[in-house]
Amino acid sequence: MEQAKGYKKLVAEMKKMEYKETLKAVFCFETGIEDEEYLSNMAEYFINSKQIHNFLDKELFDKQLEYYQNC
Repeated sequence: MEQAKGYKKLVAEMKKMEYKETLKAVFCFETGIEDEEYLSNMAEYFINSKQIHNFLDKELFDKQLEYYQNC
């Protein structure tokens, strides 16, 4: 329960600090994808998730594959 409160507080702080641009930069660097819409969607997914994702998380990897398959 305490972890959930801590995570919600962390996400609230991230939103205040406009952390989204940093997340987009990390996703761009890690994936090589430069599509602004994709990067924004990934950052939103990461921020709005109910759990903290590792950047190597399978869900994030699947979203990356989905992007490449739709190109």
